[in-house]
Amino acid sequence: MKKYKIIFYVFTMLSLVSCEDILDQQPYGVISEDLYYQTEGDAISAVTATYSRLQRILFTNEWKGLDYIPDIMSPDAESHPGFAGLKQTHEYTNTPENPEVASLWVNLYNGVYLANQGIERINEMPEDVFSDGMKSRLLGECYFLRAWYNLRITQLWGDAPLVVQTLSLDSLYIPSSPQTEFFIQLKKDLLEAEDRLPLVSEYDSNNVGRATQGA
Repeated sequence: MKKYKIIFYVFTMLSLVSCEDILDQQPYGVISEDLYYQTEGDAISAVTATYSRLQRILFTNEWKGLDYIPDIMSPDAESHPGFAGLKQTHEYTNTPENPEVASLWVNLYNGVYLANQGIERINEMPEDVFSDGMKSRLLGECYFLRAWYNLRITQLWGDAPLVVQTLSLDSLYIPSSPQTEFFIQLKKDLLEAEDRLPLVSEYDSNNVGRATQGA
């Protein structure tokens, strides 16, 4: 009996060690926000990711792009019977469950979130990790992109939540702001962007498509 107790004890200890090994794993493929924003390359990648929502909003292969919404609202357009969401938009009978409109809402606010995150975290980074002018330029791109996303939000919905900082889970539900407040914020962001962004002639071929003063 004593022998069985020893064996049971050994297996129990081994299982505990194994559990600790399994639970204490490095999350490969996932970079924590706290560990990111350490280098200039991190900041450039983060800002590039902020542009990514433009592709989902403007150049999607699905019928959920920004251009489709005003087009389908025209009396000259005819919605396909297979797209119930677009049919609602064409008939001005949108519901909160409309998938095309909901997709735009989610992607626009995702863009706002990434821009806010970039502004906050890049501002916190020390100047000495950046080459000359790069920190200011990246912040300028974030201000421009936040203005772009917020402009589209208020164009489509009028009064809507105006988000100019990253939100915690406890503060996600915020009231709508009037459209006039959107335009005040847009002016502030675009003036910040204008002061920071380079001319298009100052970009090399690797940076074509990024925001410039002319944008």
